[in-house]
Amino acid sequence: MDDIEKIDKPKPEPEPVNSPQDLWNTYRQMMERDGIDLGGVWLKLIAEQIEWLSTSAARRDFEELCEAGCTPIVLASIIGLIRLSPRIENWWQLFVGDSDRRRKTTIALQKAATALQDAFGDVIAGEDEDRRYDFAKFGFLPPSRLVAQTRFYASMLNVFEVWAEKVEVHSLEEFTKYLLVGYVNRATGRFCDRTVSGLIGEIIGFPEYEEVALRMWRSRNYRRLDDHLSWIPDLLLDMGNEIARLVGDEIARLT
Repeated sequence: MDDIEKIDKPKPEPEPVNSPQDLWNTYRQMMERDGIDLGGVWLKLIAEQIEWLSTSAARRDFEELCEAGCTPIVLASIIGLIRLSPRIENWWQLFVGDSDRRRKTTIALQKAATALQDAFGDVIAGEDEDRRYDFAKFGFLPPSRLVAQTRFYASMLNVFEVWAEKVEVHSLEEFTKYLLVGYVNRATGRFCDRTVSGLIGEIIGFPEYEEVALRMWRSRNYRRLDDHLSWIPDLLLDMGNEIARLVGDEIARLT
């Protein structure tokens, strides 16, 4: 009964998704409505990376990059994404892989949402807080939520369809490597190939990965990726600068 009593009142359904920013805002709304704190999830991810780094040969590389200008929280976040990437490769392939499969899935989801709306229209129209609560007690989504989430995933695939057409990214590994290299370059003013390659080698479990290999990868891929994705490491740099400012203000307040 305790779990039932803790169920929050339903929040408004998220707005339709029209852009990557809309996608993030909508996803955040859905997670918060379901009691999932994305900020807490992010901090947990960072804590896991710091713990891993404390016993890893990559620790010195991480510290050198932070001393050179990288913000630890941002750098740890990128490391976490690289380490997490093998577990989310299937999602990546769905989003930017086979476009024919993605279009068919999008159409199927759109049709399913319409069919659900038509079938449960009267039920949805009569939904109120008590009825949604009844569904939640038994672990089910109320029809309105089911329709909204089905449309959300269709919209999400649509956004990535447009993104995949414009961005020449061949794999999740390539994308995450670009994020690390691009952010380090912006934060330190240099590519820091030796340190970054050492960090990558430890993350992927291939200590032999060295700066010559990273430099060759950059010469073949970096300009192409940066032409399309430069806004992401730019955003990470701005985030890092803001975090550093807030930390500095807090230190000044306490001293």
